[in-house]
Amino acid sequence: MFDNFRERLHMVQKDFTVGFKTLGDKSRDTKIRRPRSEETRPHFSAGLEILSRYEENWFLLHKRTKDCAQAAETVDGDLVMLSAHWERRRTALTQLHEQLQSLPAFISELDAITANVAHLEGDFAEMESRLIYLETLCHQCEQQTFKQHHINQLQVYKKKKRREVEALEVELNCEHVQKVAELDQAMQEKLRERQKVYEEAFNQDMKQYLSTGYLQHREPIGADMCVLDQMTLAHISDQEALDDFLNSTGDDISNGSSLTSGNLN
Repeated sequence: MFDNFRERLHMVQKDFTVGFKTLGDKSRDTKIRRPRSEETRPHFSAGLEILSRYEENWFLLHKRTKDCAQAAETVDGDLVMLSAHWERRRTALTQLHEQLQSLPAFISELDAITANVAHLEGDFAEMESRLIYLETLCHQCEQQTFKQHHINQLQVYKKKKRREVEALEVELNCEHVQKVAELDQAMQEKLRERQKVYEEAFNQDMKQYLSTGYLQHREPIGADMCVLDQMTLAHISDQEALDDFLNSTGDDISNGSSLTSGNLN
């Protein structure tokens, strides 16, 4: 529609331009020839006035036609711009219509994506709970490993201390046996020395008694030594045994002393 209107405007503009050019050429020819006609044909002055009036009218008409042509060109440019703008709008409307047609599919896809997001949210919550449980298990395993390590160290320490105690017991037993043996040996030595001292004192007292008939008072040699005259007999049987011993001979005394030494050993 706009293209046909544009072509018609161009045709009218061309017709007006050609007509105005023709009239302009004729009017210039009449102006140039006017002095000659006035000289030769003075009776055509009325026609010239009419022609000049028509020329002025045609000049004004030509000017207005040019203005109209310029306005038509401006309108034509505006129409071109309007047509381009309309084409852009039509293209935008077509695209909008296509997008509106694809809107239900987009909504369905959006619903599917929303459902997937909700499902993923549940999966993420379950995964988070499982990760927390796994972290708790790892912490318990670390504590159990740490506890087992300390238990192993404690067992090693107990075994070490048990071996040390056993070694100490063996050492103490050896020392005890050695000290008991040393003490027994010292007691035996002490008893033998005491027996020897007693035998010597007894033999001297017996010799003194047999030769003189009485016992000589002696000073005690040691803290646990005493002479025969300081001894007391608590029982009558002991007194009778002493009388029998004193009435016996010297050989019997020596035999009795040897028997006594054997019993002490």
